[in-house]
Amino acid sequence: MPRVGDDLDSALAAQHFDTARVGPGWRLVQALQLLLLVGAIGGGAWWAAEAGGQTSATSLWGFPYGMWVLVVGIGAGLVLALAMVWIVRLRASSFAAACGDSFAEAVESVVLSRVIEPIDKLVSTYRRSRELLLSVLDQA
Repeated sequence: MPRVGDDLDSALAAQHFDTARVGPGWRLVQALQLLLLVGAIGGGAWWAAEAGGQTSATSLWGFPYGMWVLVVGIGAGLVLALAMVWIVRLRASSFAAACGDSFAEAVESVVLSRVIEPIDKLVSTYRRSRELLLSVLDQA
């Protein structure tokens, strides 16, 4: 029985989940977030330059283009961030379920081989000994 802990440690440590891998979809989201950030900063600078009179004020529906770029960059970045929170939660819960199943299988195999099977052998031996003793006593 003293090796059960070591065997459990080994079985659980042998589980591989490829957690360091980042898929191409995540790289695309990172690039889009960076693009939105740069756009928002550029829009803010453009709007400040227009407000300072350093550039000619161009407008869309009465608002300067720089302000539009800033607001769209920030707004789209927030929408993307909220969407990614939802997607990450979904993926994390499915990943956790897969990890839990894998860990449960590893623990089950160690418990079966290190605890259940030896106890079954011992109980079978005692049962057989009891049956033999009862048969000897019945013959006497």
